[in-house]
Amino acid sequence: MGQLPGRVAVITGGGRGIGRALAVRFAAEGATVVISSRTAADLDVVLATIADAGGPAGRAVVADASDRDDARRPVREALERFGRIDILVNNVGGSVGRATTPSPATTPASRPRSC
Repeated sequence: MGQLPGRVAVITGGGRGIGRALAVRFAAEGATVVISSRTAADLDVVLATIADAGGPAGRAVVADASDRDDARRPVREALERFGRIDILVNNVGGSVGRATTPSPATTPASRPRSC
């Protein structure tokens, strides 16, 4: 089958971009994937792509990683449904519990000018 048969992978940010590519590839290698994203439609497309390619049935978890309780849901659901996690990919942009206001060091006025 592949290099990951029987493995369980949790991939946050699994609905698009790198997360989606990893989910599809891991499933092609035999892993069962638990993917999360804030957008259910993106997750549905990824699971359909995996199913169409004959990959193992995975699980989609709609979750907002910027919310601490929501961020725990993919792990909790993977453990409840599959009993373990073999691979964890934290592929989410943004910050949790941090200010989003730029610091003085990152404002345009403080950056050196290029020639």
